[in-house]
Amino acid sequence: MKKYSVNLNGSLFNISHSIANDLISSDFNFQTYSKNNMIVLILDEVNIPYIQPTPITSSSRFYILLSEKKYRVNKQLYVSLSHFITQISKSSDNNKLVKKYMVLADLFSGTGGILHQQRITNKQ
Repeated sequence: MKKYSVNLNGSLFNISHSIANDLISSDFNFQTYSKNNMIVLILDEVNIPYIQPTPITSSSRFYILLSEKKYRVNKQLYVSLSHFITQISKSSDNNKLVKKYMVLADLFSGTGGILHQQRITNKQ
C-alpha cells in the first residue's frame, strides 16, 4: 500500500490517500517524487491556493478544504499551511502596492516614469 506525504518548505507531512488522490486529480500540476516507498507531493506558491485551512473550532481537530471537500489533517500540517499562506498573502500584498505605485508613476510622470520605475524595482 502506497503512503503519501506533502513537502512544504522542506518539511514532510503525512497525508491520507483521499487527500493525495484529490491533490493528484486536481487541475494543478503537483510535482512529485518518491522517497522510501512514499510518494511526496510538493506544495508551493503556485498550487497552494488550491488548499484552504478552515477556521479552528477545536484544539485537537484541524481541517482543510480541497475541491469543496473537508479533510482532517494533523496540527503540524495545519499550522505550517496557515503560516505559509499568510507569508504568501503578505508578500503579494506588498508587491501589489509597489506595482500600483509604479503604474501610477508611469501614468502621471510622463517619460520620467520608466526611470522612476527602475529605481523602485531596484529597491526591492
